[in-house]
Amino acid sequence: MDAMIKQEDFLNNLMALLDETFDNTHGIYLDKDTSLFRTLETVSAEEASIPVGGKCASLAAQVAHVSFYLEVLERYVVQHDTSRADWGEVWRTVEKVTPEEWAASKTSCGEPINAFQTCSARTPFGTKTQSAARSL
Repeated sequence: MDAMIKQEDFLNNLMALLDETFDNTHGIYLDKDTSLFRTLETVSAEEASIPVGGKCASLAAQVAHVSFYLEVLERYVVQHDTSRADWGEVWRTVEKVTPEEWAASKTSCGEPINAFQTCSARTPFGTKTQSAARSL
């Protein structure tokens, strides 16, 4: 019995999980219309500006942090950028958002995922993609 997972199967499953997590539910592990982006569509800027649990960073900061993580991952995978990231900047700078800022934040959060999916679709499954997959 061959215990090795084919690289193509791994990548296809990873892409399906990313798609389900962020955009389109397929029933892998989320209920219909409960992906991150679908959920965020229902949240107003005013709601996103409230600290989570009344004492943590706001939801806007949480989304900005996810976006920042995905941008760092994209730079690593696509550009092989290993420079240090300032993980605390979001927590220091994002709190309340206007409706325009909230809309822009939700849009920018999806851009690294789209870039990663595009890169993975056109790039042979190599060591950088494997490293990126492990870092997820």
